[in-house]
Amino acid sequence: MYMGKKCVVSDVEGNNELIKDGETGQVFDNVEKACRLLSNVDYYGKEAKTMIIDKYSSDKMCEKYEKVYE
Repeated sequence: MYMGKKCVVSDVEGNNELIKDGETGQVFDNVEKACRLLSNVDYYGKEAKTMIIDKYSSDKMCEKYEKVYE
């Protein structure tokens, strides 16, 4: 995701928490849907990269750790 690549994942625990369907990638429950989704690669890749930087950058992770120890 950080590299700006589209994420197409199956709808299982963990995947559906990280990937926001229709925003940062696509969550699918069958192969036909996954194939259709691969046609819009650039849009989802940019959204995914933005989300990863906003939520999981080293600065954001340090802020979260500091809050735990306050």
